[in-house]
Amino acid sequence: MKILVPLLVFLLSTQVFCQQKLFGKYCSESFGDSDVVCMEFKENYQFDYVITGPMGIKARGSGEFELHNQRLKLVFANKKQRIESSVTKTDSESKYPRDIKLTFEIKDDLGNPLAASVHRIDDAIDYLTEDSNTVWVKKDTPIAYYKVQFIGYEPIEFPLAHHFDQEIKVTLVPIQPKLISNEVMVFMLRNITDEGFSTGNNLWDHYRKVTVD
Repeated sequence: MKILVPLLVFLLSTQVFCQQKLFGKYCSESFGDSDVVCMEFKENYQFDYVITGPMGIKARGSGEFELHNQRLKLVFANKKQRIESSVTKTDSESKYPRDIKLTFEIKDDLGNPLAASVHRIDDAIDYLTEDSNTVWVKKDTPIAYYKVQFIGYEPIEFPLAHHFDQEIKVTLVPIQPKLISNEVMVFMLRNITDEGFSTGNNLWDHYRKVTVD
């Protein structure tokens, strides 16, 4: 019993030391246009995880981490997904025997009109709403998929049947980072020092400690 108690104290203190040793922000090396991954370890075993590319932040998440015997486990919190582009459709009887009219109203999430493009995926036909917000289609032609897109905004795809005139209201939201939610990542750390650590043998597997502003 006298031997067991000091041993337990030693093991617990070693685990606490390992947890506390990994504190602060660590980022992978940058090579040209490659993505950079940053992990920031905080108090109470909390972490932030961010992937940044040439165009800005691509993905991010947060949660709790565990570090034991150089095995780093990131448990991402289950968070609600971001808002997405949306579409609503309203049918009405066509006034024309052979054609139907598709009227597009495209705005951003603040209600501002966007001169977005409408692309019919099935036959690769493009329509520009800055020229006209109306698309004419032969009545009762097969269902087709349409894609609405505008630079800097998340595109949206949806099917349309061609039996009635339709008013299509589309709301596009700005491109946002992907939210990493309800996932688990595991890394085996190597060469843990005050300057950083590595998760493999490749150059991009090396993480360097950086100063947080």
